[in-house]
Amino acid sequence: MKITEIEAFNLKYDVEYPYGMSRGLVSSRGSTIIIVKTDEGIVGFGETWGGGTPSLEHIKQVSSLYIGQDPFDRDILFKKCMDSLYHLGHGGLHIAALSGIDLALWDIIGKACNQSVSKLLGGQSRNKIMAYASTGYLSETSSLKELSDQIENAMELGFKAVKIKIGKSPESDRERVKLTRQITGEGVLILVDANGNYKRDSAYKSARLIEEYDIHWYEEPVSPEDIEGFRYLKEQTSIPLASGEALFTRYGFRNYIERGLIDFVQPDLSKCGGFTEALAITTLAQTYNLNVSAHVWGTAVGVAAATQFMAYLPIHPHTMNEPAPILFEYDTSKNPLRTGIINENIIVRNGFIEVSEGSGLGVTLNTELINKYAAEGTVLAF
Repeated sequence: MKITEIEAFNLKYDVEYPYGMSRGLVSSRGSTIIIVKTDEGIVGFGETWGGGTPSLEHIKQVSSLYIGQDPFDRDILFKKCMDSLYHLGHGGLHIAALSGIDLALWDIIGKACNQSVSKLLGGQSRNKIMAYASTGYLSETSSLKELSDQIENAMELGFKAVKIKIGKSPESDRERVKLTRQITGEGVLILVDANGNYKRDSAYKSARLIEEYDIHWYEEPVSPEDIEGFRYLKEQTSIPLASGEALFTRYGFRNYIERGLIDFVQPDLSKCGGFTEALAITTLAQTYNLNVSAHVWGTAVGVAAATQFMAYLPIHPHTMNEPAPILFEYDTSKNPLRTGIINENIIVRNGFIEVSEGSGLGVTLNTELINKYAAEGTVLAF
């Protein structure tokens, strides 16, 4: 089997009102879908974080190294592409481009073998995954009424875990977390995410003000570049720390894992290096008894990939030690790119996302909806 063609195109959906995180709000949601074709007619799908012309140009740059190659040689091809990027570094859109192609190659291999990707990764540990509602977004007003409505919606949908955005000020963080706990009551996990907007001292104050509300994890309290900030917070707060959405490959995660700076490791498959690097990151994390929970904020293709990956994840640490649950990030905001561009239904029921039983990623693209949301002039074939 040989790779004959790689297509990439940007998708874009304009949201009803700007929302987002402490670092800024978004007026649209978007991503880049990759289609890898073979001479045997098997087609694989992948997703690359980010949209626009820069993303496509990076995909174009690495695609030539894959044309004419056997998709089963994914490890060799990934390493060859990594070597070709030596002078540009191993992060950013270059690695995101490789990630999307890598996901598509695993999808092809799964279809060729009539096996799900989770089986190829090492086995399917579960057929459904506990999900947390990624909600509680900030907006132009960031009112407590908006937060209340979003948390109540998550509770009505049956979620037993929620993640809310914080990071504007420690005092605001306390207000938002307090309200969230009042609505959820006990027995529901609360996760918070500052998206690295704080410097060390503000993050420390924030953590101290919300500790009493039994926080499951504090995600990116400081910038991912602030290694010493993470070290300080790990020593000073009892709240478990999480990070990973802005890190690339096993080498980007190594400092965090080996130095014990975080408790939850969050690779994003659409930019960390695909399944290939996510496996390496997981092995490293579990060597140090850390939990892995993928970051997911893309389209239905990214959701499908993350579902396969987290269906595989072995329960760790050992069940005798009452491990933290495997948690799937499920964005509950309105986004047809997440729910409407595939022919299959993403089923989330009673706070659990169900794992597809199909081969590969278990999804097929809805061409009509893909064309509806494809950004004009961004469809390219290499």
